[in-house]
Amino acid sequence: MRPLTELRYRDHTWLLACDMNAAVAAEAHRRALHVRAVHRTWGVALGFEVEPGKGAREVLVGPGFGYDCRGRTIVSAEPATVPMPADKSLSELVVSATPAIRFDWREPGRACDDELVLTSPVHCRRRRYRLAAGVADVSLEKRIDVQTTSGEFDDVPVYFATLETDVWLSATLEVVDESSTQFSLVVRAPDAQWALAQGQDARVHWTGVERLPACEIGDDEEEE
Repeated sequence: MRPLTELRYRDHTWLLACDMNAAVAAEAHRRALHVRAVHRTWGVALGFEVEPGKGAREVLVGPGFGYDCRGRTIVSAEPATVPMPADKSLSELVVSATPAIRFDWREPGRACDDELVLTSPVHCRRRRYRLAAGVADVSLEKRIDVQTTSGEFDDVPVYFATLETDVWLSATLEVVDESSTQFSLVVRAPDAQWALAQGQDARVHWTGVERLPACEIGDDEEEE
């Protein structure tokens, strides 16, 4: 893979528009790599609420922010009115940002990797996600098993974890072997640091997000 080149500017040199555009594009590429490689996540981060519109054949989508499957940001600063599809098989509302914000309807499971699925059930008021969190007291090891049974997940959620310890440790973390009841946290640090760190007290703060089954368009069942 070609390495990323950082542009540096100096006093009294030309600052061209193409250089500024290249710098912005490079920074966006770095953020996308960070989201994909480190966090391994995508979806709506904030907003993008979908509500019935004033007319019977339209929905309202609020402003929002999220990441597509490539790790790129999708930002919509204004509310939008989206017509309902004529084809009833198109039940997933998606948004993309290439080249500008665009809303479309797709068949379930047919969204492209540069599109973010906002909702399938336009009028459904059930919860779409189950969120649970916890804290586990552990001993520092290169691989730490964390129990998440308190989250009562039915399916394998997406886990996020941080490590808290009083020991100085220059480490990177990776969540592996996820299941509905546990996951493992791999701690990578220089071997010289493990002489003092291994076996010391630590805490793992974790959060799990499980996507719940969607209901069909027109299903107006109350949230359980």
